[in-house]
Amino acid sequence: MNVESIKRVGTISWHLIGITAFFGIVIWVGSHVAIIFPPLVFAAALIYIINPFVDQFEKWGLHRLLGSCLSYLMVGAVFTIIGMLVIPIIADQGSQFIDRFPMIVEDASAALEDLTSQLPGDVALPTLEEVGDWLGSSENAGLIGEQVGRLGELTLSLFEWLIIILLVPVLALYILADLPKTREAFKGLVPAEWRNEALFLGREVNNVVGGFVRGQLLVALLVGIAMSLGFLVIDLPFWLIIGLLSGILNVIPFVGPWVGGLLGALAGLSSGDPSKALYAGLIAIVVQQLDNHVVSPLVMRVVVRLHPVVVIVALLAGGQLAGLLGVLLAVPTVAVIKVLLGHWWRTRMLGQSWEEAKEALFETSTSPVAERIKSRSEGGSDDRPVAEDDSG
Repeated sequence: MNVESIKRVGTISWHLIGITAFFGIVIWVGSHVAIIFPPLVFAAALIYIINPFVDQFEKWGLHRLLGSCLSYLMVGAVFTIIGMLVIPIIADQGSQFIDRFPMIVEDASAALEDLTSQLPGDVALPTLEEVGDWLGSSENAGLIGEQVGRLGELTLSLFEWLIIILLVPVLALYILADLPKTREAFKGLVPAEWRNEALFLGREVNNVVGGFVRGQLLVALLVGIAMSLGFLVIDLPFWLIIGLLSGILNVIPFVGPWVGGLLGALAGLSSGDPSKALYAGLIAIVVQQLDNHVVSPLVMRVVVRLHPVVVIVALLAGGQLAGLLGVLLAVPTVAVIKVLLGHWWRTRMLGQSWEEAKEALFETSTSPVAERIKSRSEGGSDDRPVAEDDSG
C-alpha cells in the first residue's frame, strides 16, 4: 500500500469518526431537551406549508408579518369552510356511534362467530361474558389496576400536547416574520470558503424536507377523500369518520388505508351485512395500491428518493427510538442524512462536482442553484454567485 492510499484511508477514517461523534453528541443533547422538539417540529411543518404564500405576499410588497397574518387567515378560512361542511356529518355519525356502540359490539361478535363457524377446524371466539370474567379475575386485577394508574400519565401527556398545539402557530408566526433575517444570520456564521457549498446543501435539504411535508399532506388528503367516497358509495356506517381517520393516519406513510380497511370491515360486520365488510376491505386494498404505486412514489421516490423498504425500516426505527414523533420524523430525517452523507462521500471521496453528486442521488434537478451551476459548467452566461440567490 503506497503513501497516498494510506493517507486516503486515514482521511476517510477520521471523517467517519468525526461524523459518528457529531451525531452521538446531537442524540445525547436531544435526549436531554426532548420536550422542545415537538413544538419546533410541528412549527417547521406549518412553516413549509404557509411560507410559499408569505413569500408571494412579500413579492407583492407586503411586510412579512402582515403576509404571515394574511396567510394564517387564508388557511383558517379554508379549514373553517371545510369544517362547516364536515363537522355536522361527523357529529351526527359520532352520536350514532355512541348510541349504537353496545349493539355494534354484539353484531360484530355475532358476525365473527358466524364466519369462524364456517372455517375448518375448531375455532372459537370468547364471548362477552368470558371476557368480563377474564377482566374480573384476580390474576388480571393487578394488570388492570396498573393500566388505570397510568391514566394520570395519559392526562399529563394530553395536557402537554394541548400546550404544543397552542404554541405551534405562535412559534411559526415569529419564525415566518423573521425568516430572511434568520437566513442571513446563518449565512454569516459559515466561513466564506464554504458558504456557497453550504447554501447549495441547505437548499437541497430544504427541497427534500419541504417537498416531503407538502407531498405527504397531499397524499393524506387524497387517501382520506378516496376512502370516504368509497365507503359512502357502499353505504358503510360511519363512512366519513373512518375515511377521515384513514387520511389523518396516512401522515405516517402506508398506514392509513390499512387502519381504515380494518375499521371499515368492522363497521360492515356491525351493519348486519357481511358483504359490506368485504367491499370495505376491497376499497382499502384499492386505495392502498394506488397510494403505494401511483401517489406515494411521487413523494418518496421523486422528492426524497427513498426505496419503500428503506421507508418501512426508518418508520420502525423511528417508532422504537422516539415513539410517534420518531415515526413522523423518520422519513425526512433519513432523506436529509442521505443528502448530506451522499454529498460528502461523492465530493470528498470520489472527487465529483456538486451537480454530479446531486444527479447521482436524485437523478433530476429541482434546485435553481444547481441549474445555474450546471448551465455555468456548460458555458452558460449566468455569472451571479450562488450565495446571492435566496429563492426557495
